[in-house]
Amino acid sequence: MELSFRVIITSAIVILVLVVMTFFIGTNSGEQITKANANSVFNSLCQNYKSKQCDWSVTRETTFSDFLKACRVLYGDGKESYSCLYNYCPACKIQGSTNLVCSSICERCRADSSIGTRTMCCQQYSGQCTGTTCDAC
Repeated sequence: MELSFRVIITSAIVILVLVVMTFFIGTNSGEQITKANANSVFNSLCQNYKSKQCDWSVTRETTFSDFLKACRVLYGDGKESYSCLYNYCPACKIQGSTNLVCSSICERCRADSSIGTRTMCCQQYSGQCTGTTCDAC
């Protein structure tokens, strides 16, 4: 009786250890797949946004939520749109601050255009934002 009790206890411990090991191995491999998928999504959308001059308007596209989720998997949950696009996307790092400034100036030019005083704004835009266009100027 004593021998069979030891066999039952030993078997239960071995089964418990195998279940725990299977759980941890499965969890880690799933995380790697998630990071691999996130890396693929992040890099492909980063290149897509580069083709659009990394303009801030890409944050309003339907694919940007996937880009943001992928960024958070790769770089941490606290990352927001600006840091993901302009700090972590290699294709947009250089262009980021310039494009954001140019987008802001162009928005101001649109507002000035509605009241008929866009000349100064458009001069500032053309002076600071070479190689880009503003539909208000």
